[in-house]
Order: sequence, then C-alpha cells, then structure tokens
Amino acid sequence: MRGATAAVQKPGAAERAMKEGSGVQTMGKVAGEIRALREALAQTPERPLSQEQLARLLGVSWSTVARWETGGGAGAQTEQKLRRLRRAVELLGDMVTPEYRVAFFEQRHPMLLKLRPIDLLETPEGAEAVYRTLKAAETGAFG
Repeated sequence: MRGATAAVQKPGAAERAMKEGSGVQTMGKVAGEIRALREALAQTPERPLSQEQLARLLGVSWSTVARWETGGGAGAQTEQKLRRLRRAVELLGDMVTPEYRVAFFEQRHPMLLKLRPIDLLETPEGAEAVYRTLKAAETGAFG
C-alpha cells in the first residue's frame, strides 16, 4: 500500500523527499558552489571575492555566506539562485573583465528592461532573460 501512496503524491514531493534525504550532500554542494562563485567573481585569481562582497551581491549577511561555505544548509531557492548565478558567470566569460563582474550583476541594464541581473536570477524566467542577453551579446545576435 505504501507504493500506491508514493504514486499519488503531489508534484514536487519526490524532489523534496530527495533533498531531505540527502541534506549532507546538498550542504557540501552549496559550500562548493559558494567557493566557486567567490573565485569566479574575483578581481584577481589570487584573491577570491570576500564573503562580505558576495553577501552584499546576494542580499544576505556575510555570516550567512560564511555558514553556507562551512556546510550550513541553504534553502532550495537560495541553491537555485546560486546555480543560476554560476551559469550567468560562465556565460559572461571574458565579455566583462574580472574587476567589473560584480558590478555587471548589480547594475540596471537597458537590455533587461533596466532591471538588475542579480534580481532577475531569482526566477527561472528572469534567469533565462539574463542567459539570452549574455548569449546575444557574445554572438552579436540581438533580436
């Protein structure tokens, strides 16, 4: 009978159950994601972005970033935003020099309806708009 119950769960229940069951794995992934983002957003390779600077970009306290980086759990929405930010940084590539990468995400952009990319990364639709804009900028194919 238990198998029948699993078959009628609401959408998303399986995903929540997986996340709850693998909390240690998720925490490790968040810590790695934070470190990778701090390195990717650094002005120089030798000196990663500080936890305080990343916290300001994400709109959280530096102690929250420190907790995430040392294995403390982050919510599902935060994890999504971190993944989206990482993808946007990858797409940004060399189009923006390292010293201006953080500013790129903080400034309002005309190609994004004068919205800030960091705010758009809160939703899947906003993230897609940022990705499309970065891809168009790279190829010169604005449409």
